[in-house]
Amino acid sequence: MAEVVTSMAGERSQRQRRHPELWRLLGAQLAAQEKPATPEAQREFIREARLAAGKTVNDRILLLVAIQVAANETPLEPRLVGETARWLLRKHGEPLSEEAVVDEVPDAIAAVLEAREQSAAAGRRRALAARSQAPVRQPKRSTGRRPRGSSYGGKRRRRS
Repeated sequence: MAEVVTSMAGERSQRQRRHPELWRLLGAQLAAQEKPATPEAQREFIREARLAAGKTVNDRILLLVAIQVAANETPLEPRLVGETARWLLRKHGEPLSEEAVVDEVPDAIAAVLEAREQSAAAGRRRALAARSQAPVRQPKRSTGRRPRGSSYGGKRRRRS
C-alpha cells in the first residue's frame, strides 16, 4: 500500500482536482498493474484514451470506464479504455450515467476486443491474398537502341 501512495505522489493539475476520487482510483489501479501512476502518467493515460475515444469525451467518463476496465481484471490500456468509452457512448448517448458504465463495461470490452480481432483477421486475409496472387509481368521497355546484328542497323553491305 505504501508503494501505491508513493508512486502516486506528485503535483495534481487543475483537471485532476475536478474528480479527485476518480483520479486516485485510476492511480491505484495503474500502480496495482505495475504501470506508472504519477499524476503526469495518469494525465497521459487519459490523453491517449481520449485520442481513441474522440475529442468530445470528458475526463469523468474516461476515468469511470478505466476504473471499470481494471475492475473487470482487464489490463489497463489507453486505447482499450477509449474504444470502450466510444462504444458505450454510441449505445447510450450523452450524458453517460455511472450505472450504465458499471453495467455495460463487460459487454463493451467484449465488443471492442471482438471488433479488433475481426479487423486483424481481415488484414491478415488481405495480406495473404496479396501474397498469393501471381506477380504481373511487366512488358519490357525499349532502351532506344537498335538490336545488334540485325539488318536494321550496323554496316551496310555494298551491292556489286
